[in-house]
Amino acid sequence: MVDRALAGPTGAVASTHCEVIPSWVRADGGGCGAIVSGRPILAETATPEGMRVVLFEDTWLGHILDSQQGHPELDGHLDAVLGALADSDHREPDPRPTRERFFKEHAGPSRWLMVVVDFGQDPARIVTALGYGHGRSPSEWTA
Repeated sequence: MVDRALAGPTGAVASTHCEVIPSWVRADGGGCGAIVSGRPILAETATPEGMRVVLFEDTWLGHILDSQQGHPELDGHLDAVLGALADSDHREPDPRPTRERFFKEHAGPSRWLMVVVDFGQDPARIVTALGYGHGRSPSEWTA
């Protein structure tokens, strides 16, 4: 259940059990809390082609933000991760066959933000995200 009283200045909506999710992230304009395969969805967005992509709560909290093996520097950058899919500066195949890498420059904590999506399942899902860079462009291309 979304508490509309928690709506932020940009139309973001929060529930009592997840981060603030912008209203453009979900087709229904609501917050989070949907379940797919027993896994709560933290947020969802779409590619420019209209493909639905979800971010599971356990992927965000237990993998991406994991302080030991993840990328805790992305804490506070959920909007940037989701926005990288809708408005990427570069896209390329991932070495794994059903995955694609989305890159957004000057988003998140590094020069580049990389978000990896697995399109091999329905719905497609974000499997990881990380700051990318050290002054280089992805795959040796220049912006």
